[in-house]
Amino acid sequence: MITYSQLQDLHEQIKTGKPVFSTRVQLNALDTIAMICSTGQFGYIELVEEYGSPLTIETINRACAVSSLPVIVKINRQNQESIAQNCITVGASGILFVEAASADDVRHCVNILRPASVNGDGLYGAKGTVFCPLPGAGSPEFPDSFNHLIIAVMIERMGAVDEIEEIVEIEGVSTLVLGATDLSLEMGHSGNTGHVDVQAALAKVAAAAQKSKKGISLRPEMQSFDAVKSYWDQGYRHFSVGMDATTLSAYYRSAAKGIAQLSDGGVGHDPMGEPKIEGIYPVA
Repeated sequence: MITYSQLQDLHEQIKTGKPVFSTRVQLNALDTIAMICSTGQFGYIELVEEYGSPLTIETINRACAVSSLPVIVKINRQNQESIAQNCITVGASGILFVEAASADDVRHCVNILRPASVNGDGLYGAKGTVFCPLPGAGSPEFPDSFNHLIIAVMIERMGAVDEIEEIVEIEGVSTLVLGATDLSLEMGHSGNTGHVDVQAALAKVAAAAQKSKKGISLRPEMQSFDAVKSYWDQGYRHFSVGMDATTLSAYYRSAAKGIAQLSDGGVGHDPMGEPKIEGIYPVA
């Protein structure tokens, strides 16, 4: 479980463009959380609730209690108000919102994690537990402490790309996350993130973030650390590297491929003549 000062430090690092590395956890394994924390090199952990994973509010609570790093939760769009606020209540340091399709959608995401006030549009009431990294609910410091929560937004809809110049100036948004795969799907180029149209959309987002008057972090996602160097050379300093489910799947699929090549008996082959290995977490 982290302290409020740790949350403040992470918010400041992201806001000022200092190098911040994160990694994603989809499986319900507290040992994974402990291993990540023990490296001493990651700034925070992202729990992925969106993909129908086994993560529940209870397991998120346990992960936050075990973790010595801030934990941010990527949540599904459906019921995002209650899920986001419950995650903060049980110890999360921020939320990654998905599928925002407009600047108004992004403003609503910010309001979900802002205190209720007669002078504003905040939706978060005076609720908190011993697990929440914010000061106690009802304390004088409670309202202002929401400014240190990490509010991240996936840019994965063309509506958001079209309004990106407005989105990068919205107060309260800590970082934007590039969602190339979903963009390629919506643009009719499913899986082809290198398509010229998809790359043009991503370039528009990057250009808007660079020109932002208020300053905003832009975070790319990658499975291998080998991909970091090219982004680093472009000026990026906020990264998400790897996900436990994908890493484990890649290892076991590689091992299974080797086994199949040795035995080669009763094993199906794909159109390229390679042994066909099935899996619930296919690797792109």
